[in-house]
Amino acid sequence: MKKTVIPALLVAAMSAAALLGACSSRGGTSENTVPASTTEGEVNTSAVATGDSDSGSGEEIVVTIWETQWGTENYEDTLKKLAEEATAAHIDGKNIRVEVQCIPWDNYYETFMTAYTTGTNPDIACQASTAPAQYNDLGVALDLSPITDAWKNENPDFYNEIGETAILFEQDAEGKQIGLPFAIDGTGMIYNKDVFESVGITQIPTNYEELTEAAKKISAAGVTPFAFRADHCSLNNFLVFSNGGYNIGLDYEILLDDEKVIRMLDLMKSWWDNGYVAEGTAGYSADDIRKMLINGDVGMIISNIPTWASAEQRAKLGIMPVPVGPDATEETKHNSMSYQAYYAYNTSDHPDETLAVLKWWYENNDILYTEGGNSTVPLRASQFNSVFGDDEVLQSFFHEYVDNNGCQTTFVYPFEHFETWYGVFDGNKVNTKALMNIFTGKDYRLGLKESIAETKEIFEAYGVGQ
Repeated sequence: MKKTVIPALLVAAMSAAALLGACSSRGGTSENTVPASTTEGEVNTSAVATGDSDSGSGEEIVVTIWETQWGTENYEDTLKKLAEEATAAHIDGKNIRVEVQCIPWDNYYETFMTAYTTGTNPDIACQASTAPAQYNDLGVALDLSPITDAWKNENPDFYNEIGETAILFEQDAEGKQIGLPFAIDGTGMIYNKDVFESVGITQIPTNYEELTEAAKKISAAGVTPFAFRADHCSLNNFLVFSNGGYNIGLDYEILLDDEKVIRMLDLMKSWWDNGYVAEGTAGYSADDIRKMLINGDVGMIISNIPTWASAEQRAKLGIMPVPVGPDATEETKHNSMSYQAYYAYNTSDHPDETLAVLKWWYENNDILYTEGGNSTVPLRASQFNSVFGDDEVLQSFFHEYVDNNGCQTTFVYPFEHFETWYGVFDGNKVNTKALMNIFTGKDYRLGLKESIAETKEIFEAYGVGQ
């Protein structure tokens, strides 16, 4: 494969998006020479088939897969087991040997980027949610639409279970399918049942007025109502999206100081001023607030699906629906989610076989959860049910925040597709500044001015909104 030189500006932008703890950040633009055999439009769509019971024949073809360490200490062995099953399946009736590597999260970004620049990258990869767009911007993402087209035509129930929202999110602006979403990530409102019961809260709040009343009762009992992770974009997104707002309009209008945003910032400031929010919120990590909730030190947090709690601990937890903001209705409130996805490189020597293997791998990877302890949340309800069974709390979270009849949106809403500039906006945590000012006793309006100015700089750098 051809070694590629990446402009320094691109590396800086991509590194910032990947390493700053972004919700789902991506960045960069460049181009790369694509071998003639993998030029778009020349991939054999018939290659995307299921395993063939006939023995593979002909010369051995090797397809390589790299996955980051998503699970327990058994994950690498489980990956190898699945690779052996894929090899034994004689996918498409061919003699395909699937090889796999488990990539540690330590220095994962450099590992994948070095492999790309030296021409030693795998055929298929699964790493940070940033990756499909990053490598597409570098010109090396294989178009995966033959796989989604096959599902749509041959197995529409499977396709619909993944969902148009997720599939569109993993397309670029031209409609090229650059990723296959398999897992979902996002936050929801989680409460401690014991705290609620101890202060006599029997009706779960469904809007912010009711949340404020619950906070008054909890505070009066000597317990802090809320704790948040403030340095993460998910808090701002949760508040604003639940009020029917969003960060950037489809015409690239900056909405960070929209009235729907201001109303939620004023609400949060009132909670802070009344002592409803834990004093250390500006510096809390996700683990900090989870421990506080489990221990009953706070009544409510906004966090990811509580697979981070043991079954015994989850018995103490409850899941609220997305609260209706003061400017929203049941129809206009939203929550913000992102996706984890597989992608493939168009530098593969065997693009048809790569597509076939990726389709098989996606359809047969349950053991990565059941035996490998994959910690991501399956996007498809059937896979979620097979992995988590009848766990009431996890099922409740999935119902309220994932499978929720249109309430679920992506963090780039109202955009359907990810755009490169959003990776820098997200990676630099642009929309967290106003909330951080509230939690550090500063004027949130100054934070908004900083956020708006930085957004304009990003737009100018990427040539959008002009």
